[in-house]
Amino acid sequence: MDEILIQGDMVSLRSVSETRKVSTGEFYESLSLAAGMMTPILPQSVIFYAAREGRNIFVTHETPQLRKLKVKHGNQEKEYSVKLPHVYFFHKYQYSAFEDLFVYGANFPAEALTDMLHILPLKNLYADCRVCLGRDLKFNLEGRLSGKIIKVEDHFWNSVFNSDLDGNYKTAAPEGWEGDPLSYWQILSEEPDFDPCEIQWQQWGTWKDVVNKLLEKGS
Repeated sequence: MDEILIQGDMVSLRSVSETRKVSTGEFYESLSLAAGMMTPILPQSVIFYAAREGRNIFVTHETPQLRKLKVKHGNQEKEYSVKLPHVYFFHKYQYSAFEDLFVYGANFPAEALTDMLHILPLKNLYADCRVCLGRDLKFNLEGRLSGKIIKVEDHFWNSVFNSDLDGNYKTAAPEGWEGDPLSYWQILSEEPDFDPCEIQWQQWGTWKDVVNKLLEKGS
């Protein structure tokens, strides 16, 4: 059959013979096998995966919902009910060993690496949105990857948050919020028409920014 080849400002007409025809899916599968680019089997909850030199990132997504958060104030515990936007958990592993958890917000479901991720005014988060999980959890994670991911996220939501990282927490609130961020957030969440996806949360960076940062050596 004839084939038209366009390269720069030159057009070539050549005759080629067809030796085999395969589907696009079969072609990509064959290419992946040859290049060693096949991913591991990923848990159903994982929507994104990236890896570099033994560092692995698994990302899960939670749709907007109401969450109850427990916070320790002195010797007492208080519960807050807040409506969250889209939440993305970035689980960082060194090979098969869990290292860190990062949590970001978004006003829209992610569709591209250029989409923006936001800082949420939640307790126990460092400035880069890494979660302070303590030391014990890392050494008590066993079983399949899917189970580890669920256990880490449940540990985060069910934690009794403290004031250890309040320097980051108090500066993470959107512009115009008054007083304690969680208290103000709860007041807003009690309004029937409150939509957390319409809040101008503070921006952290794009998906690409976050992924590249987490895959850096020594990060």
